[in-house]
Amino acid sequence: MMLSRFLNVGTNWFGLLMIARLGEDVLATTTLITAVFTPVQIGCWSIFVAVSVISARSIVKKQYAYCAALLRQATLLAPIIALPMVILLYYVAPLLSLAGQPAHLIPPCSDYLKIIALSLIPSLFCINAQQFLYGIGKPRLALLFSTLTSITILTLTYLFIHGSYGFPNLGINALALANVIAYSTTFVAIVLFFYFSPLLKAFPLWQKPKSREKKIRQKILKIGLPIAGQACAELGALSFAVFMMGHFGPHALAAQQIVTQCSIIAMLIPLGIAHSVSIFVSQAKGQGYLPHQLRTAGYIGTAMALALMLKISFIYLFYHQYLLKLYTNQPLADEIGQLAQLFFIINAFTLLANCIRTVMAGFLRGLYETKFTMLNSIFCYWGIALPIGALLAFSTGIGPLGLRYAMLGALLIASWLLFKRFLLLTQYPHQQHASSIQ
Repeated sequence: MMLSRFLNVGTNWFGLLMIARLGEDVLATTTLITAVFTPVQIGCWSIFVAVSVISARSIVKKQYAYCAALLRQATLLAPIIALPMVILLYYVAPLLSLAGQPAHLIPPCSDYLKIIALSLIPSLFCINAQQFLYGIGKPRLALLFSTLTSITILTLTYLFIHGSYGFPNLGINALALANVIAYSTTFVAIVLFFYFSPLLKAFPLWQKPKSREKKIRQKILKIGLPIAGQACAELGALSFAVFMMGHFGPHALAAQQIVTQCSIIAMLIPLGIAHSVSIFVSQAKGQGYLPHQLRTAGYIGTAMALALMLKISFIYLFYHQYLLKLYTNQPLADEIGQLAQLFFIINAFTLLANCIRTVMAGFLRGLYETKFTMLNSIFCYWGIALPIGALLAFSTGIGPLGLRYAMLGALLIASWLLFKRFLLLTQYPHQQHASSIQ
């Protein structure tokens, strides 16, 4: 699952890395692209994480028809959810102007978003299928389709970015078109596989949707919308922070992009572990285990994620200069290099706090406890990180670093609140009784 998640998200990181080598202005443009598109994409994708959690609990009861109906309803929901987001991406340029972003960066950003918007619906179909495969215990098949998508995206980006081997020279738009082609191709491959493969014959996938399946659609939304709300609250706040960073100029945006892209890749580790914990907990609940019997899974998942993230934090602290060299063959402007180094040092600690928060949220998701994690993210990101970050950045003279310090503080609080919720829900029954008496 971790590998599949890495491929789903990490592929665009490598694509943006190739694009960033086109120059410092392009690097700054990719910051705006990431700030706008990532919340939209991940927000839509996150709704359908519910498919894996629900199907994991159903498969242990051998409810094959229910799992098939779950995938059908998720597939019907995908275009309904995606279409408003596609329209938003087509008309994002005025919003960027209102946000005070550098005027010369807005046209290339808008052109890119109009192209990549076309990938949103096929990508949702692919994500639905992958979440279904996770839930029914076939993660290797999900990894296979993720690999197909990644290879196609990276190959086409390489060919389009400079017009190699007679292909059109698309520059910054290479990655956008590559996404559209790759997800469309993978969707066709998934449909053919699901139709012909004997591995899925137990699931009546191709039956006509029935009216009684409406309750399944409601269940997807009941569990999935808070997950998406959490993702949008987090990524939306990060995007808002990027727009605030834009007030400090293209150099601050470029430094932000370097550190953000590296952090996105790093965070795929706890995200993958958290998703595995979600499915394990959901399956265990389906088998009749009580929450207090599952507490160890939360501890083990957190320990695994922290052990891996400590190594990455060490690199951020002491070897960040090598990460800077990934983005260009030319020396970076002094301001970009200095800001990026300071951002890396702060992010070394931010990653550890976010690691605990992510795994705890994954555990709670397996218990269908998604509303609390959403409210926690809204409070910590929008109630703490952004207002305090704005105060530090614009009123105290700290500048761009103020936004990073505030985010670190907010994530520490978010992690603590989720850990307290985890302990509360996994108490032994006699402890819960004593707590209620008190």
